Amino acid sequence: MDYARRRKRVLTQLAEQNLAGLLVTNHLHVRYLTGFTGEGFLLLAETPVLCTDRRYEVEAREQAPDCEVNCAENSHLSTLLTAALATGLPRLAFEPESLAFSQHQTLSEGLGERTLVPVPNLVSALRQHKEPEEVALIAQAAAIVDSVLADFLPSLTPGRSEKRLAWDFTEAILEAGAEDVGFTPIMASGPHSALPHATLTDRVLQEGDIVVVDVGAKVEGYCSDITRTLALGEPPPEFAERYRAVREAQRAAIAAAHVGKPLAELDQAARAVLTAAGMGEQFSHSLGHGVGLEVHEAPSVNRTSPAVLEVGHVVTIEPGVYFEGWGGIRLEDLFVVEESGLRQLTTAPQLPV
Repeated sequence: MDYARRRKRVLTQLAEQNLAGLLVTNHLHVRYLTGFTGEGFLLLAETPVLCTDRRYEVEAREQAPDCEVNCAENSHLSTLLTAALATGLPRLAFEPESLAFSQHQTLSEGLGERTLVPVPNLVSALRQHKEPEEVALIAQAAAIVDSVLADFLPSLTPGRSEKRLAWDFTEAILEAGAEDVGFTPIMASGPHSALPHATLTDRVLQEGDIVVVDVGAKVEGYCSDITRTLALGEPPPEFAERYRAVREAQRAAIAAAHVGKPLAELDQAARAVLTAAGMGEQFSHSLGHGVGLEVHEAPSVNRTSPAVLEVGHVVTIEPGVYFEGWGGIRLEDLFVVEESGLRQLTTAPQLPV
């Protein structure tokens, strides 16, 4: 990763607002701008200063060799304040989304007459447009999950609990080369599958259950995300019809996607299919979201999104329908936006219903 180039882009945008420094307090932004994976803050100025502590001193110097590393004697925040004072800059930007009120008070009191200027979503906006190296890591994470699902999904049988399934999946992706799961797996069975973000329970899978499997892996900090829905044994009679409607909704959104397309219109394309099938009210969430260092990040693909599809976006397309007491169906795939259109990163097969 070219961290110096990323920092230069941030500083260029700050200069347009007559600002020469940014107090970076979001730990993912610290990683994005330096490569440092431990705890700490960053003063991004002409000379970037990484503020951490002795636990991470070796990692900081190895992972961020082009930054000055200051190890906290008291706290990361006090070290950041000392570094900020040393710049002599009269105005410093900060990230209002990640700086706690108490931290802002401490910095304001310590900086005296110097001014803290909130600059929201500066780094987050840059992170939306993935570099080729980032896409490669996300694709690697997706490929690991695809390979695990090839064995995992056909092996789902009655008798194991949702928690046990999540444990088995986690073990399998670690053995396949991932550094971690991308998020706590969703293994929602039977009536639980009607909960879009169901938490794991001790419920044991039963014959006839609908099972929603929403999983991801992480490689060098970058996540993947995929959802597949299946039925154990003989499914409920409405299952095939509802499954086909969700699949058609996903295909409609994919077909509508091209560079410059409003994200709201992708959501509308999928929602129109489900509405025509009499299930519009059961599609209770947005169509998708960005994926990168976080499994849910900008841009959001929803019916009110003001953004358009841009080259470098990595997004999910995941329509779903949910019926209380019956169950739910969701199909989610991961795509990178290229000049020619969407390129799919997840390849695990869907049901041939």
